[in-house]
Order: sequence, then C-alpha cells, then structure tokens
Amino acid sequence: MSTALLVQSQADFVQQLADAGDKPVVVGFTSMSCIKFATMYSQVVSGLPSTMVFLLVMVNTGDAAKEIADTNGAGAPPSFLYFQNNKKVTSFSSPEAQKVMDMLEEKVKECQ
Repeated sequence: MSTALLVQSQADFVQQLADAGDKPVVVGFTSMSCIKFATMYSQVVSGLPSTMVFLLVMVNTGDAAKEIADTNGAGAPPSFLYFQNNKKVTSFSSPEAQKVMDMLEEKVKECQ
C-alpha cells in the first residue's frame, strides 16, 4: 500500500523525484482551504500498490511550498502533476476535488 509523502521544500521535491527512479510520480497540490482534497487524496493513495510514488504539497504553508508549485508549473489547487523518469508528463486541475480525484484514478489505471 502507498502513502502520500508531504513535501515541504524544492530540494526535498527534487530528491523525491530522483529517489523514485523509473516509478511514476503523482504530486497532489492543495491548500488548507481545500483540506477535503488532501483527505480524499490520502485515502485513495492508501489503497494503491506501491508501484507509484505519491507526494503532497500544501501550497499555502509557506514560501518553500509555493516555490515547489511555481517552479513546477502547478495549477491552482487542487491539482496534480505527473512525472515519469524525473520529467513532467502532464498536469491536471479542477476547482472540484472529486473531478481531480477521478482524473487521478484514470492516470493510475493507465500505469497498472
């Protein structure tokens, strides 16, 4: 089973991507105003096999988290970035947390 790892700095983010190797990496971006999304994301991730790496960035927790979002082109939360082999492949976002979760589940199915 997987766990969404909380990332709090760009250096940690870069290290997590490197540590993932060839595993797909999904990065969820959310804010305290959308805590429902963070809860949904963690619940969905916990039921998935560890063939993917899941990261979580809380964008309104300080400059370091905002830097991760800005540097990597994350959309307004809730949103996701999808990386493969340390390169961003796609991103998706929606103001509705459930739509973002549906998009995540589609991407996970593609990788299994």
